[in-house]
Amino acid sequence: MKHIVLAFLFFLLRSDSYVVKITSLSFTSGQAHFSPRFYKDGIMFTKSRFGSKLGEENSDLYFSKIIIEERLGKPSKVKIKGFAGLNVGAHDFLAKTNEVFLSLPNAFEDETNDVVSIAICEGRLEGGSIQDLEILSFCKPGVTYCHPTISDDGKELIFVSNLNAEKMQLFHSMRNTVDDDWSEPGIIEELKTSETCLFPTLLNDSLLVFSSNMPGGKGGYDFYTCRKENGTWTKPVNWVELNSKGDEVCLDMVDENSGYFASDRDNTGGDRIYFFKK
Repeated sequence: MKHIVLAFLFFLLRSDSYVVKITSLSFTSGQAHFSPRFYKDGIMFTKSRFGSKLGEENSDLYFSKIIIEERLGKPSKVKIKGFAGLNVGAHDFLAKTNEVFLSLPNAFEDETNDVVSIAICEGRLEGGSIQDLEILSFCKPGVTYCHPTISDDGKELIFVSNLNAEKMQLFHSMRNTVDDDWSEPGIIEELKTSETCLFPTLLNDSLLVFSSNMPGGKGGYDFYTCRKENGTWTKPVNWVELNSKGDEVCLDMVDENSGYFASDRDNTGGDRIYFFKK
């Protein structure tokens, strides 16, 4: 994937703007669809359930095969063994181990209606279903940990949390090998902001795309990009060509020129998934 990201960085670092073709995926009308992740020959995404109101955490994970770029096959629901009816949020995958990381609201069994948190859970994707799902050891009740993205080597997990913070910020946790436990999370200091950060996507361990309502954007939540240089993240840059007056949340790249993201830019009552190509 390294050549993909390097080519992608070339476009981001250009001083002149470029044209991006953006197409709404037809099957994502009506219910909210978000968190698209490129997986094998298709995309995994989260879809709200029938009858759920906008803003409620009622959603499931689906897979749809890519037929041609902006055209996807009929979505099929991904089963989560032992967790029927569970509400699924943002997610990511580690291909070499079939690990999957999910955001799950109300994941703790002893939670009451007065204590609501979101935890990151880890499982394995096998045969079209997610198995052996467990809450990551660093997650604590009453704190939100969500929107995970995993490095290519499986040693770094970036996510957002309100741990010791007033607003959702970018955090990370490390492990020495894919068989080790995760370290206690720490905030990414150079990306700390007074505003909210959501839905990070880590590409080739050297480029981070996330959503934020930082001042100076085009809409509510815009995409921002930054790259890692000598172990430190650079100042985030607004991805002007993709952003709109609406909210842009959660993006993943298919190749150096195209990918998928979610947005409410069309005012259809919820997020829809869009295909983009430079």
